[in-house]
Amino acid sequence: MELQPFPVASPLLRPARRSRTTALLFATMALVACGSAPERRPSARSAIEEPATPVDQDAAGRDALRAALASMFEGQPEDALRSLDQTSKYRHALDPELRGQLELAVGKANLAFARQRIASGNTGIVVNASYLDAEEAFRQAARALPTDAESLCLLSETQAEQNRFDDAVASATKAIERLGTDERPDRTAMANALVTRSKSRIYQLAEMRGDASEEPDEATLRFANEILTDLSQAKNLDPRATEPYELASTTHRWILRFEDAMRTLEDAVRAQPGHNAHHEALQGLYLGQKRGEALVGFYRKLVRETEPVSATTLWWLGKALYARAAEVRGTGDRRRADDLYRECEEAFARSSELEPSFHDSSTLYRALAAVSSARMALDEGDESTAVRELDRAYEITPRIADVDENGFDRWFDSFSKSYRGGIYAIGGLLVGGGQRLDEAVAYFRKITERHPDWGQAWNNLGLVARDFGVQREENGEADAAHKLYEESFAAYQKAAHLVPEDARIQNDTGLMLIYHLHKDHEYAITQFEKAIRIGTAQLEALPEDESDITKARRRDLEESIGDAWGNWGLALEQQQDYKGAIEKYRKSTEYYPGERRIGAKKVVELEGKIERDVRESRVAPRRSTTRPLTTLVASLAIMTGHAMANATIAVQDIDIKAALEALDQGDAEAALGIVERGIGKSTDAERWYCAGVGSLLFAKKQMANNGSGVEANLIDAIDRLKKAITIADGMKEPAKHLGNRIHTAPARFAIEAMNLKGEADAALELGKRQLSHLDSLGIEFDGKQLAALYGQIASAAVRVATTAYQNADEAAPKAAEDARAMYVRYEKACATLDAQTKAAMADDIFATARAAATLEEWAKRGVAALRLWDRAAALLPADRVGAIAGELSGIASRTSSAETASTILESWMRDGKGDAATLAWYVGYVKILRGHEFRAGGENEKAVKAYDDARKDFRTAMTKNSGFTANSKYMIGMAHAAEGAALKSAEKSEDAIASWMEAVKTDPRVALQPDALGQTAQGGVMLEVDALYQGGKLDEAAKLAERYLAALGSDDKNILNNIGFFWREFAGRQSGTARTKAYEASWNAYKRAAALASDDPRVLNDTALIDIYYLKRYPKESEQLLRQAIKAGEAKMENDPPQDEREKNALEEAIGDAYMNLGVLFLDDEKRWDEAQEVLERSLDFYPPQRASARHLARLDAMRKKKGDGDKEGDGKK
Repeated sequence: MELQPFPVASPLLRPARRSRTTALLFATMALVACGSAPERRPSARSAIEEPATPVDQDAAGRDALRAALASMFEGQPEDALRSLDQTSKYRHALDPELRGQLELAVGKANLAFARQRIASGNTGIVVNASYLDAEEAFRQAARALPTDAESLCLLSETQAEQNRFDDAVASATKAIERLGTDERPDRTAMANALVTRSKSRIYQLAEMRGDASEEPDEATLRFANEILTDLSQAKNLDPRATEPYELASTTHRWILRFEDAMRTLEDAVRAQPGHNAHHEALQGLYLGQKRGEALVGFYRKLVRETEPVSATTLWWLGKALYARAAEVRGTGDRRRADDLYRECEEAFARSSELEPSFHDSSTLYRALAAVSSARMALDEGDESTAVRELDRAYEITPRIADVDENGFDRWFDSFSKSYRGGIYAIGGLLVGGGQRLDEAVAYFRKITERHPDWGQAWNNLGLVARDFGVQREENGEADAAHKLYEESFAAYQKAAHLVPEDARIQNDTGLMLIYHLHKDHEYAITQFEKAIRIGTAQLEALPEDESDITKARRRDLEESIGDAWGNWGLALEQQQDYKGAIEKYRKSTEYYPGERRIGAKKVVELEGKIERDVRESRVAPRRSTTRPLTTLVASLAIMTGHAMANATIAVQDIDIKAALEALDQGDAEAALGIVERGIGKSTDAERWYCAGVGSLLFAKKQMANNGSGVEANLIDAIDRLKKAITIADGMKEPAKHLGNRIHTAPARFAIEAMNLKGEADAALELGKRQLSHLDSLGIEFDGKQLAALYGQIASAAVRVATTAYQNADEAAPKAAEDARAMYVRYEKACATLDAQTKAAMADDIFATARAAATLEEWAKRGVAALRLWDRAAALLPADRVGAIAGELSGIASRTSSAETASTILESWMRDGKGDAATLAWYVGYVKILRGHEFRAGGENEKAVKAYDDARKDFRTAMTKNSGFTANSKYMIGMAHAAEGAALKSAEKSEDAIASWMEAVKTDPRVALQPDALGQTAQGGVMLEVDALYQGGKLDEAAKLAERYLAALGSDDKNILNNIGFFWREFAGRQSGTARTKAYEASWNAYKRAAALASDDPRVLNDTALIDIYYLKRYPKESEQLLRQAIKAGEAKMENDPPQDEREKNALEEAIGDAYMNLGVLFLDDEKRWDEAQEVLERSLDFYPPQRASARHLARLDAMRKKKGDGDKEGDGKK
């Protein structure tokens, strides 16, 4: 149940869409279909005798108005209408002012009557008629009172309530216009009129929006802004009005301006901190946007800035903290959530100190905060904290234990957890396995003393006192056991009185008398009869559906009824009424689990006894006359028979023992060879157990070897182990070889087989049934065996829950909760084991923890997954800590929970848990992740510090173990690279460049390795280079790129190509020596790039052209580069041509450029002009056909012509 300090109006959210003709259509249909006269209602227009004179009419009218107003004030609109009925005949003749006031009163009374009927759940003709009468009256009032706006506003409201929003807007607009004609209009009235119009216009806006998830169009935005303008004006006119804020926020939400909606409500809270509806709307909006942290920040600031702070503000701060704590709790971060719950309690406490009327709701929220802390503690197996917090919840207010009229808990926290539920959850942990029954008895003594009216608590006390008594009796402490049995019986009696409708409790009350106290058989039988009567009635009342809930309830009831019949049979057997006992035992087998009940064996046993007794009673005893020889032979025969029986038992013992030894050695074939012969009719639970485990081991072996027959062997294993479980359920004594393990081991391996077969649901169901059975036995089981069973059940529960999340099943959260409880039970059982046993179970503990942690990730509880591994580390040997640290870092990376992972790992380092170098390395790694988280949130300074701290940890790892040097240096480089990105985001470019340079100096492998945010050291530097280039600083761009390559310690083709380009472009802007030096720098850069790209025609060509066009120093080298470019390009076109058209064109262009530039080179040597012509013409065969080669050919022609003319001229001179 949700709490408030006092009633709070709900904010207007999404308007419901209803047909505007619905009301009238319904009224018409009702009139047609009505078989009797419609319900009468008061009318203000009845035929009443008219007063004789105008004076009398005015006086009567005023009296009627006063009476009507008084009735309205008292909430009696019917009486008001009766008073006004008297004026209907002469109202038209009255003074306009009085007539208008009477019509206004008629309208108000009809409107109030309609609202009253709707509020009580009544609709139909009467309501519709009242609305119509109200409309008519308001119109008459508006005519009689030409300057009054109230009647028009009320008319608008009446029309809006009938979903006639166009009419409602029109009426409100008339009211606004009417007020606007006054030179000094009533500010409050104008504000009310604007608000009234806005309400209807918001409904119109809702109609316009249609799919509210899409961005609004221009027309919609204009309409919304008109509403917001009205509401802004209304706030200015009447600062005390509350509705303008809420309506403005709603308008913003309809057009997806959630930030504006929140700001509006924040302004409302600041302006009117005592108005609860503002707080409720604000918190609903923030929390709906999953912004609980920001909400808490707002309220903390509001409390700091408000002097004096109001109790209401503090109350809502507490509410915000409570909601934020729930958000954090949902992620599994128990510690942060606990801190928020404590702060929440402080806020509520201060609130109730300032305003005593807030005490009830404040104390309940404080108690619920304590309940929440208790349930979080239980999720992690921290029972002592859970007990303390639940005790504290009750101390805060006993109302936390309230129940409703049906006996169900009244108060629940944000996760639907209650105080009483927590009490029973703790009790369940204490009872499980029978190892802590002394604690369980003490606990439920305390609970029953505190809550003497809790029937189930008394029932639990009866259960644990009984089981503890059994343990004490087995230890030879008969007197102590008897006292516990008496206490148990008394507790059961109390429970039976408080919960008379529970068949199980009635049965267990009688059970104590016949099993343990051995007295009052008649009273016991009365209890069994009562249990049967109650259970049978409830069984017959069950629905006929086959839902899981119904089937489970039917099974539980049948078990209870069958147990009562069986116990009745035992009571009669103890009284030696064997025929009556047989009847009751036979009756018990009619209920689940049928013939598997002990009653079936008892029937055979007692029938045999009766038959023997009858036979013995017919044979009179006589003196033996057998001769000695015959006697000797008979004796020998008897002895031989005994010997044979003993020999059979011995062989069977040897078979089982040998099979168990074979299973211990993992020899499935040997074990199966021993026990499978003749197993079909065996009633030996141990034999079935051996056969089942043998089949399971064989299936696992086949799985490991990818062999066949896996499923068939798993089926055999499950069937055989279930047979062992069924037989063991009826055993009163320990098994010969397995002892009490016969109650745990078969179930453990059956569940494992089911899990392997993919039947986790069935495995979990079997596990739950077996746990219930174990609890009923009252036996203290071996810790290792119990832990192994818990582990398999936990694995099944985790699989079920994980699958539910993967399938987006709405039952996933509940399944996950059950899985957590089972896993914690497993943890607690493992914690009781010695170090050697835990080490032997390390693989299973690790695997189960990993599966449980994966479930927490599916549940979006990353912090909970980390805390789970923290607890698991305490159960595992030190050599597993490194593997656990790897799991932690992976979770931190996937769930953005590096802060918690770092805290855990650092605590392990301080405690000396695991290898120091390994832990130091992982601490550094998660600090890098933490830096990434800071960067993603824009907290760059914190990110830089995190990266610096990480580098220190990696250096520590190297110092402690030189084997970590390579990996640590790599991670140090990554930390520098990420630091560069953070510095760049903080607009510290020079520092960022220095970090990136240091990154690649430390380890060149990090240059192109992206971090978690997709950024690299080389990418960062190149962005800076590009910024210089874009800014026209070509020489600085080239120098920065060269610095980077120097830091990297190796060349990069693309970077060198860019350096060559930058220097070439820079040279074009220089002159003289500077120009030459720039071209030389370009040539050198391109040369280095070409050395790395011997098969890249573009790089080879660009290198050569620097010398051909600018330096003109290395013609041979340039020719070689160009021929190499042509060869590589044409080989590529022939052997592996690009499929993409753009890539193909780029390759052709590079080849064509190489031919062209080779031609240009040859133009400088007259002897090679023919070659120049050939390659220039060849260049025109490549994309693009329009290239400079044509111009170069023309120049060649001109050169030849000039040379020809010169030769002729020379010949003439000769």
